[in-house]
Amino acid sequence: MAPKEKWSFPEGEEFVPGRYALSKLGGGHRYEAYLAWDDALYSLVVAKVVRPNLVTDERTLDGLRGEFEMLERL
Repeated sequence: MAPKEKWSFPEGEEFVPGRYALSKLGGGHRYEAYLAWDDALYSLVVAKVVRPNLVTDERTLDGLRGEFEMLERL
């Protein structure tokens, strides 16, 4: 099995505008999760980031969309 490609966001690095990585929480086959600070919400958030080698994988993106839709309903 090929090694999983990983992002590496050091503490304080902005990985999308207004959202800063604080610490890595963990990861699975398709994603990595970070505790992050969100400037717009002025709050801590958990950010799920797709692994670099899967950013164009439709199955991975569909799974993330499904999670987003579920959270939106909550």
